[in-house]
Amino acid sequence: FGLYGIANEQEVYQACVGAHPLTGEALVQNAGSDKRNPGHDLTFSAPKSVSIAWATGDEALRKVIQIQQDKAVRDALDFLEAKAGYARVGRNGEEVVKAPLLFALFEHGTSRAMDPQLHTHALCINLTMHPGGRCTAIDSTHLYHWKMAAGAVYRASLADGMQQLGFAVEQRRVGSSIGFELKHIPKDIMEEFSKRRAEI
Repeated sequence: FGLYGIANEQEVYQACVGAHPLTGEALVQNAGSDKRNPGHDLTFSAPKSVSIAWATGDEALRKVIQIQQDKAVRDALDFLEAKAGYARVGRNGEEVVKAPLLFALFEHGTSRAMDPQLHTHALCINLTMHPGGRCTAIDSTHLYHWKMAAGAVYRASLADGMQQLGFAVEQRRVGSSIGFELKHIPKDIMEEFSKRRAEI
């Protein structure tokens, strides 16, 4: 679609409604319909200790942690595109074909309870362009099949990035998965800044 750099509100909106993000030309049959699924929010949240290190660091430290967060998210999205980038084509969508995925990333620094919570919303827009220029919706069922694995890729990449910055990490269970925390951030500090988790 010729997109790069900072997400532009109008371009993201037009892609979500099924139009060309730059020209506004309708690209799919139900473009602009209120019944059209605009996309899917994939959220990648840094461990609480990473968020605390980021929130309490100086400007230079905050910047390099954000760079590692961004890299980890992109590693996960590259993995998802390779494993889950599909669309249905042909009569009644009978054929499943590989398709590139389109993401718009939005980084936030706090939870709903206003605790430090570095996280990235990756909006997977429900629009893809096939070789030859034809556009269709994506087949999002594959995103659900691979979401846990993508989360693991994200956490592994971020853990590696934090170690490259000189932080020591230790494994931690995240539900049925394995995550990590920074070793030097005390647990009572993490609990103090986990009001949203306590509310849930």
